[in-house]
Amino acid sequence: MREVEQGYLLTIHDFTVDLALRDLLTTVQEAVTPDLQAQIGSALEPLDTRFRAATWRSDRPIHAPLEEPAAEWWFRIPLRAGPDLELYLFGEGLLPRR
Repeated sequence: MREVEQGYLLTIHDFTVDLALRDLLTTVQEAVTPDLQAQIGSALEPLDTRFRAATWRSDRPIHAPLEEPAAEWWFRIPLRAGPDLELYLFGEGLLPRR
């Protein structure tokens, strides 16, 4: 989370892994008891809120996950993308020309 807030200097591959891990957390949350679901949700919600604040929403996913439909975070682009990620996003038409 800190990397996204302070400036994501890693690559699209790293960002994709991060988003896939967030998908995995949702899968785990859905597989446990309701009490554990609530505990996991309570732990994730502040992080999800920080992620939303450090990103903007795109009209299309940053990279389509294997499973459809894509979760919300696949549509979020860091406000402070580093040069490698920015270059990828620009090439994919997800960032406007400067």
